Amino acid sequence: MKIKKYVVLLPLLLLTAVGCGNSSKESSPPPAAKMPAPVAAAEITGTVAETMNAASYTYVLLDTGKEKIWFAGPGCTVKAGERLSLPAGMLKENFTSKTLNRTFEKIYFVESILAPSGSQPVCAMPPAQKSADVSSAAEEGSSHIAAPTPAGTDFSGIIKPAGGKTVAEIYADKKNLAGKTVTLRGKVVKFNAEIMGKNWAHVQDGTGTQGTQDLTITTLGTAKVGDRVLVEGLVSLDKDFGYGYKYDVLIDNATLKAE
Repeated sequence: MKIKKYVVLLPLLLLTAVGCGNSSKESSPPPAAKMPAPVAAAEITGTVAETMNAASYTYVLLDTGKEKIWFAGPGCTVKAGERLSLPAGMLKENFTSKTLNRTFEKIYFVESILAPSGSQPVCAMPPAQKSADVSSAAEEGSSHIAAPTPAGTDFSGIIKPAGGKTVAEIYADKKNLAGKTVTLRGKVVKFNAEIMGKNWAHVQDGTGTQGTQDLTITTLGTAKVGDRVLVEGLVSLDKDFGYGYKYDVLIDNATLKAE
């Protein structure tokens, strides 16, 4: 009879022990090791230990005095030894830049590079592009986002050159135009100088719709935002410069003549 009593009591004891264990786990917070780590501090200030430009972006190795952290932000001129502040960014681990042929163990993508006070941007993305550009920059092969049209831009005087194309026509016939030289006329809506040995201009002529209204031009020529220009260059498709900058259509090695 004693043996049977123990057989009955043992399962009851096991059930009680399991129930107590579950109650304890539910009332306790998850272990600290399993909690997600913060992406970045609200703002990190330090000295530029190393910097380089690639694909319209600036890479900065910031020395905080305690550690060195890589950041990537909008393209601009940053010098070693300069004091900067970098805002919270999106962490990407084991990121490979094809342009630089370099893999970063950890790097933060940021929307702006700030002066030490954190109040004045040294360089920043246009507001309309911030969220989209930062998120797409982390993914190799994503399409480049068109530059926004500045408020008040007037395209009424833009006439297609003889034998040339409009921006919309180049997008529409891109497969047949690939590898061929085209001429177009438009206005410069964005200009970045001396990146990867070239100047980069965004040209629009008022034609096209969202995604087909803006052409990126690489050139050794110079221009200002708002200039009306005549462009002649080679149509290139699916140009991938790494760091998430892949152009569906690019007018490469173009001449850029202000009119």
